Amino acid sequence: MLRFLGEKAAAKRQVLNADSVEQSFVGLKQLISCRNWRAAVDLCGRLLTAHGQGYGKSGLPTSHTTDSLQLWFVRLALLVKLGLFQNAEMEFEPFGNLDQPDLYYEYYPHVYPGRRGSMVPFSMRILHAELQQYLGNPQESLDRLHRVKTVCSKILANLEQGLAEDGGMSSVTQEGRQASVRLWRSRLGRVM
Repeated sequence: MLRFLGEKAAAKRQVLNADSVEQSFVGLKQLISCRNWRAAVDLCGRLLTAHGQGYGKSGLPTSHTTDSLQLWFVRLALLVKLGLFQNAEMEFEPFGNLDQPDLYYEYYPHVYPGRRGSMVPFSMRILHAELQQYLGNPQESLDRLHRVKTVCSKILANLEQGLAEDGGMSSVTQEGRQASVRLWRSRLGRVM
């Protein structure tokens, strides 16, 4: 930019990159808000490396956190936004069908005592399903969306019967249950 605009104009038009922002979710939000998708992908990679994942860690044992899975979702969504569908598919591969034991709170009782269920962001499940249509596999995309729809419907049925989301006994307040029903209805709407 300096070469094209000159020093004064370039100084006024500072373009953010992965090096010029805070190395955190805050910096990531800045890059995304100024639509610097590639720099945001780079920063996600750095942040995942800081979580013991990402670059050079493929195939090694890993511990997931809600933050690391959120970073993976953002990175994968950015790859799709950039049209890098094959890259997104390759980076999704280690997650399998998103139902591996290490993707659940119960796998980390020392970190998430008493928490139950999947740590995978719901939007990551939708992205996992929809990615297949961009790769020329519309039937696989529909099959994955149908599986997500089935889970949403089952959880809603459990909640409407006064049970917990997983079908067990519930100790949730009526207000909490109504909030859960609204959440799962909106999720079901996203799948439809």
